[in-house]
Amino acid sequence: PTSNDLSHGEETETVSKLAFIILQNPLTSRDHYMHNANLQELTLSMSAGTDGGRLRASGQFMTGYKPIIEANTVTADTSASDYAKGLFDCTTSTFGGDAAVVRDFSVTISNPANRVGYQGSSGETDGYVRGGAFGITGSITMKADSLQQVNEDTFWKANASAAIALGDGTNIDFSIPKANVSNISYDMADEGVFQTVDFTATSGADGGSSLATLKFT
Repeated sequence: PTSNDLSHGEETETVSKLAFIILQNPLTSRDHYMHNANLQELTLSMSAGTDGGRLRASGQFMTGYKPIIEANTVTADTSASDYAKGLFDCTTSTFGGDAAVVRDFSVTISNPANRVGYQGSSGETDGYVRGGAFGITGSITMKADSLQQVNEDTFWKANASAAIALGDGTNIDFSIPKANVSNISYDMADEGVFQTVDFTATSGADGGSSLATLKFT
């Protein structure tokens, strides 16, 4: 992402990298267009107690251009199907190579952009720059039992990494090969003891692996 040309007027690079968002108003002449919006942060989450464990997405957008207020003439795509996969479709769930009974899982991908300069009579941005670090953080809540007990000495205090694998290998798949544990907390729930492990995805020793591989089809 850091090599993309996000300058004002550049179409070949930005057309597939920035979003065009429509906020519909009951007064059709007051629809708001948020164009050339950069996705600053994306969170993907699944919880056994929310929406039947279905995958949910939330994000934060930013634009350096003023909104356009007019009637919406864009036709919605009615052929697209809703994504219905989630936590209970994951036939594989492991942490550090050991099986895990997962209750909650989330990852947040951050790749923020900052506006650069001004152009036009309205002082809109002259482009964006991505100078910050690309990062992935997250958390996984698992049952603490004989199969899966995250040991603070092994992962946290020793600053060691663990592989996280969650998915069915075809339609939904999360793979984080080198997750560094940043915190461990425990929940004495009625259904048993659960451990929540906060982590940061890393590229491993000498940058030898990807931060994460995500697949949704």
